[in-house]
Amino acid sequence: MLSNATRVTVVCIVSAVALWLVVRRITDAAWVQLVTLIGVGVWLPTVLAKRVGR
Repeated sequence: MLSNATRVTVVCIVSAVALWLVVRRITDAAWVQLVTLIGVGVWLPTVLAKRVGR
């Protein structure tokens, strides 16, 4: 059974990849693509896991 933090992380990573694919079609700016991956795939699950862990 997965913990809540793991579920949040998996959902965020899948969402980050999906958004990254959309952003790649919209723009060629590498920094926008990187911010999408890091922001949604790393930063967001970290923040949500801390909030859930309270």
